[in-house]
Amino acid sequence: MALDSIITEGVEFANKLQNKTEDFKKDIEDIYVMSRARPDDKYNLVKELQELGHVVGVCGDGTNDCPAISKSDIGYSMGISGTEMARESSGILLLDDNIHSIYKGIILARNLFDSVKRLAQYQITSHFSLIIILIASSAIGDTVISPLQFIWINLITDLFATFALSYCKPSSYLYHQKPPSKNGFLLDTIVYIRIVILAIYIITVCIIFVHQSSMVFNLFVMITLFNLINSRMVYLEFNVFSGFFGSWMIYSSILIIGLLQFLIVEYGGIVMQTFDGLSLNQWFICIVIGIGSVIWRTIVILIIRPMIVNNQLYILEE
Repeated sequence: MALDSIITEGVEFANKLQNKTEDFKKDIEDIYVMSRARPDDKYNLVKELQELGHVVGVCGDGTNDCPAISKSDIGYSMGISGTEMARESSGILLLDDNIHSIYKGIILARNLFDSVKRLAQYQITSHFSLIIILIASSAIGDTVISPLQFIWINLITDLFATFALSYCKPSSYLYHQKPPSKNGFLLDTIVYIRIVILAIYIITVCIIFVHQSSMVFNLFVMITLFNLINSRMVYLEFNVFSGFFGSWMIYSSILIIGLLQFLIVEYGGIVMQTFDGLSLNQWFICIVIGIGSVIWRTIVILIIRPMIVNNQLYILEE
């Protein structure tokens, strides 16, 4: 039986490992099943895959699986039928002895990782844009955001957004996503691209209306509000509304923030420095510009996506 087939035996693998050929690295990635594998064979398979840059997980229930489990990046063991040594060697116990639990665990873990990226890109975009707007308004001798307005904006970005973006439902496509590099960063190139795209839009729009403080305040909140929709995506997906109505925390947060913002602007008066509020036309402009952030993001992604694909950056599309 040749090693380049999807099934091999432990003895044959050991012989190939001892007499490595130029095609060995490619061959080892094609192995789906290794029968009659000894502890050393399992250990060496994990080691070779790691040297090729793979993130390797091993699941076992016996003492002979311990070397491979210990060597792997993620070690699983059976919580019911597994031996004591196997359980101690692993980092994760399958309490129900169901191999399908690994699949569910991968989905939940990757969704958690993406949730951190969602929140990070949302907050960095909002806070960076706000800092630039405050600096620009101070440079021209005008204060467009009052202290209480600033606190309200922080409540949106730090409280409501945290809950909304942390409860996005995991999708099955996450299982086919490549694991992040062990030497990589939490925020990758794609996330930085998305931050820059939205920050440019927010800063440009608010500076245009810099002499109308109530408009700037409302514009910033409206764009931040609709940026919750944008921030659900951490890759370069086209359809930002995919699974939107399945994430009840997102649209609930948008409705609550929108209602509270209306009350603050129209009835905040001197306390919130919104004075007489905004006219119907001004509200219409703010909402349209807020929706425009979603359109702006989609247009820019359509333009730059082919260039990103050519540079072989990883892009996921559901």
